[in-house]
Amino acid sequence: QEFCIRSLAGGPTVRVYYTFGIHPREPSYSNDTRMRWQTLVSDPRCVGIGEVGLDRTCPPDVWPVQSRVLGQAASLAREQKKPLVLHMRPGQGVLLAGLQEEVIGVLRSAGLPARHPIHLHCYTGSKEEYHVWMKAFPCSRVGISMKTMSTPGGRTMVRNVDLECAMLETDCPYLGASPWDVHRVAVEVGKLRNLPTRVILSLSANAARCLYGIVF
Repeated sequence: QEFCIRSLAGGPTVRVYYTFGIHPREPSYSNDTRMRWQTLVSDPRCVGIGEVGLDRTCPPDVWPVQSRVLGQAASLAREQKKPLVLHMRPGQGVLLAGLQEEVIGVLRSAGLPARHPIHLHCYTGSKEEYHVWMKAFPCSRVGISMKTMSTPGGRTMVRNVDLECAMLETDCPYLGASPWDVHRVAVEVGKLRNLPTRVILSLSANAARCLYGIVF
């Protein structure tokens, strides 16, 4: 299905692109899944694979399935040369630093090149964890949401992130947000970086264009 938005004033049509994946909270994978993925990825409006990843708030019995799905998605992203949208959520007794290392191991085992484009969806890591990740996959883009800035470590990371590699997110409809709240995220990032909101919005848009290869 093609989704377009046209302004009431008769302005230009804005095309909406998509990514697809299997959320790690409900992981499953079969030959039928791969066939459906191959169909979806062949659509020119598909600009990425995911979100997929590891979520340690889930019961341990699904963790191996999460890893398998992530590995298959990474292989498909490598084959199709599409960005990978990555979900990483630690849980009780599992720190992000350790989870990050596990994810890096899965991606490397799947043969994902170090310079493959990756979108770290709603990243919540510290400054140190951010640098570890970027050393492993330097072409990644960091998704910044209000959740990212909800902790002192997250705010410190935002103060140190390369803004050319940062993309603003709302994670609508989650986090009690709507798409329009991206402006609020930009305002808060601007406060942390002492930059105008319009500059933050422009940098984020450029990062998205670069990662997904789209024009808007």
